[in-house]
Order: sequence, then C-alpha cells, then structure tokens
Amino acid sequence: MGKPTWVKTCYDLANHFLHVLDCKSQGFHEVHVVFDRYDIPNSLKERTRNLRLGDHRRLAYNISDEAIIEKVTLKQLLNNQDNKQRLTLYLASHILKHRKESEKIYVTTLSEECKSNKLILDHLNSTQEEADTRMLLHALDASQRGATSICIQSPDTDVLVLALWCYKDLCPATSMLVGTGGLRRTIDLGPIYDALGSQKASALPGFHVLSGCDQTGTFCGKSKISCWNTLQKADGDIVRAFGNLGNTPSIQEDDVSELERYVCQLYVPGTTISSVNEMRWFLFSKHQYTDEKLPPIKATLVQKINRANYVTMIWKQCGTASSTLPPPTSHGWRLEGDRLLPVPTTVLPAPQAVLQLVKCGCKGSCSTMICSCRKHNLKCITDMCTCEVACENRIVNIHTAGDDSDDDDDVLET
Repeated sequence: MGKPTWVKTCYDLANHFLHVLDCKSQGFHEVHVVFDRYDIPNSLKERTRNLRLGDHRRLAYNISDEAIIEKVTLKQLLNNQDNKQRLTLYLASHILKHRKESEKIYVTTLSEECKSNKLILDHLNSTQEEADTRMLLHALDASQRGATSICIQSPDTDVLVLALWCYKDLCPATSMLVGTGGLRRTIDLGPIYDALGSQKASALPGFHVLSGCDQTGTFCGKSKISCWNTLQKADGDIVRAFGNLGNTPSIQEDDVSELERYVCQLYVPGTTISSVNEMRWFLFSKHQYTDEKLPPIKATLVQKINRANYVTMIWKQCGTASSTLPPPTSHGWRLEGDRLLPVPTTVLPAPQAVLQLVKCGCKGSCSTMICSCRKHNLKCITDMCTCEVACENRIVNIHTAGDDSDDDDDVLET
C-alpha cells in the first residue's frame, strides 16, 4: 500500500490503510483482512523472512496512534518481526474500531483470533501461521455460508495454487485479483481448473512446493517454467505422486521413486534413467554440468521430498482452523538454537577419502608447513600435486614402468 509523504503518525498510516482497503473492496458486501502471524516460535518462515531482511538494522518502533513515523520508511518499519506483529494487531484493531457502524461486514485476524464488526466467527480462530492458508480458510467458510462470488486479493503464487486446489469446494464464481498498478488483473479460477483437470489440480500444491517455494528451495538452474514443462510431459504415475504429497505424514516409497524419476526427466527430458545417482554420473561423464548444477544425490533428494511433503501437508490443512502437526525436525529439518535449518543429506556425497583430498601447488621444496600436504601429515603425490622436482615431501617410486603390483595400486589410491 506504500507510505505517502503526508503520513506523520501511525494513526495516519492506519487511516491510509483503511482508505486503500475501502477502494479495493468497492462492490463487495463482506471484506476479510487476513494477516500473517509473527509470534510463532521455531517458525518455518523465519529463515526466509530473515534472508529477505538481509543485514539491515532492525530497530523496534512504538506502534500507537501518536507514534511519530514521519522519517521512517515502510521498509524500515517492517524490518523487525516484533514491529510487524504489533503493526498487524494495530491495523486490525483500527479496522474494527472505525468500521464498527458500517453496513458492510468487516472481518480481520488478530494473531490467533478472528474478529468482525457484525459477525461472531469464533470458528475461524486459527493456529495457522501464514495468511496464504488462512485466506483459503476464510474463503471456504464464506462459500459454506452461501457466498455467490468471492474475489481473493493476493500477489502470492502460493495462494493461487491453493485456491485452484480448493476450487471444487469454493463457490463457482471465485476469482483472484493479482498484480499492482497497471498490471492488476482479475483471474477467474473456473476456466483454469477445467483446463488443468482434477488430477493436475490435485498435484499443484505438491508440485509447487517440491519445485521451489519459500520453505523448500529450488533445483539449481531449473526454473519454475522448466519444472512445469516437465510435469506437463510426465505420465500419470508421476502426477499421482505429486498429488499424494501432503496426504499423510510419511510419504510412500513408491511415490519417492516416481518423484525421483521426475527429477531425472527434469535434467534430461525423455530419459529412461530413473535414479538420480545414475543421472549424476551420466551428466558428469558427459561434461555437461558443473558440480553444483548436477541433480542432488538420492539421500539429499529424499530429505527435500520429506520437507516438501511436510509443507504440502500444512497447505492441504488450509480448511482446518486448528490442526496438530508432527514436529518438522522429523521431516527434513534440524533445530539449531531457536532456528529450523534444512537437513542437506544423511550420507556423504562422496567417500571420506575424496572429501578430505589434499594436494599442494608449492613452488619450493615443500619443507615447511606452508605446504598443505605436509601440514596435514601427508606426502606429496606426483600425479596430483604441482610442486617442483625439488620437493622434499614427495613419495618416491610410487609407480615404475612395468610394475603393476597391487601394493603400488594401493598407494596410488590412498
């Protein structure tokens, strides 16, 4: 909504917010304003939010009617999680206070609570963290109460994906208002759902999470369009595997295998290779990819699938106000202090000897601890180190012409 230059206090900002809200809700009988929550410890969203904020100073500001914010930009105000929590509560209270006598129905969230100027909606009190899922909770409830037309306003792709997944339970005339300024447009969900079909619509949440969302990350070098094009060409078993993500806390091994096959096809369209480990070797041997652009090893992919299953499970419970979820630490995350971090893999990507490979490029005699080989109590190896002939740390007679003994081979492999 921005912060105009005439805004001097938080009260001015709240009035501006209310004006923007009234402009966007013209022609609607009932308006729902849904905020994210910022008071949940060990949040999956916390890492993403911190990355977005960067290293900027995160000052706390007083949020009240008289608080002076004339010289504070909106970005500075939102750079602190506590500010966000206090500001959302302040704006929600402002809506209820100043639209108390309005003929239009206003509904807003205040952390876990849901309040209205006219309705009692205690059943919409929710433990959900993100507005993305909570908006669908409100839309589904409005449909059940007989709404004939619903417009969801959000710039977030996650909301569009969830709305299409929920579409069969929403009123037929459900649309989304997306974009800003001259790029703002209304999208009717019905034609998109019909074009996708029920099976692909069911697969959308799992696909969107696994191919890259805030909590799961992307496949290096693979855009969302590339991922979608691969899904479009995939067979029914792969589509069903995406649709099964989030249905249960534990994903079936057959679904893991189908998703692994999908990843192989993402890297080499039309391939018959179904193992990511084999695909890594195939691409590496063809010198087609640098290491970071190879597909993940199987153990890494399994952790990514576990995280995708967990996030999709949260999304698919968007119609439930309060739900009990298993701890994320058993689904691909680990707790480090008060932060949740992804588990990259449960096995080493290469043998320990390779990971600890040391070689030197000394220009002298390798007689001091400057030599990385000597520093690690290792001998320089002719075939790997680029040190000079004068090296005093070299292995002598590693391999001589005509000598192919097993002992020599063992030395070379060490």
